[in-house]
Order: sequence, then C-alpha cells, then structure tokens
Amino acid sequence: MDKNNTITPKQFKRITEDKLMFITFPGRMGDIYGCTIITRENKNLYVYRIDKLHEFKCNVYNQFPHLLEALRNQKALESNTFKGIYMGYGNVLFVNKDIYDDYKKHLDKMVEKEIKAQKKGNYYDESLKDYYPIMLCFTEWEKAVIDYAKKHAYILNSLERE
Repeated sequence: MDKNNTITPKQFKRITEDKLMFITFPGRMGDIYGCTIITRENKNLYVYRIDKLHEFKCNVYNQFPHLLEALRNQKALESNTFKGIYMGYGNVLFVNKDIYDDYKKHLDKMVEKEIKAQKKGNYYDESLKDYYPIMLCFTEWEKAVIDYAKKHAYILNSLERE
C-alpha cells in the first residue's frame, strides 16, 4: 500500500469490531508480517497499517473475536461477522458480511480486467488459468476497495494511489 496510517496500539484499541470493514491476514507471500485494517465511520473509510504484527503490543484476535472465529473455521473462512477471500499462500482478506456480496462483485470485476490485460499483453499463462482468480485477488483487492468506495460515495482516507 503506497500511503497509509501506521496505527499505534492506543489507536488500535479504539477500533471496535462493528466498524471493521476489511482486514488482511498475512500469509507467506509479500506481506508476511503486517496487516491492513479498513474501518467505516459514517461515509468515511479509514485505512490503517500494522507493520510487524508479531511485535504489535495488542492482540488482534482478542480485539476482534469474530475474526478469530473465522480463522479457526479454515474451510469456510467465515464467522457471523466476516467472510474470507483466500488470496494464495496463506493470505486472506476478511470482509464484513454486510458488504461481502457487493464488494466481491467489485473484486471479481478487477480480477477479470487484469486477466484480460494479461491476455492482451501476451503474458497470460494458460496453464495457470485456474489459479489466476486466487492470485490476482492479492494484487487487485485494493483497487476493488477503491471501486466499491466510489460506487457508495465513501471518502477514502489513505488508500487511493497517486
């Protein structure tokens, strides 16, 4: 993520699970030690970054028990509050269930757009066609958040790319 608000433990403790819209769970690719949290307050979406999650002085799972429930449900990656989108190599984007279906349409649109661009540019590997939708979620989820926010007239704070 190009621009973000690095969050302090004090700020983190003020985030309630009911305001949490998106949270990335780090896997073994790219962002192994950090996560991104996006909260909603009225028509504002706030993007926060936790670097070095393993050193963070707050327990993310104590703060968000429904997230822990979804992580424990490995097959469905789902709880009463969150539904996960697997992005390969252990990376998961958890989305608030209230917006999941709508957001997923935006993500699918971004993934399909990137697949078309890769095919047009002759760097699409047909032997990986079953994996592209998973792999591209990892690179396209932010664009889908931006697209979703624009559709619903949310004001994004610290996510739009320059």
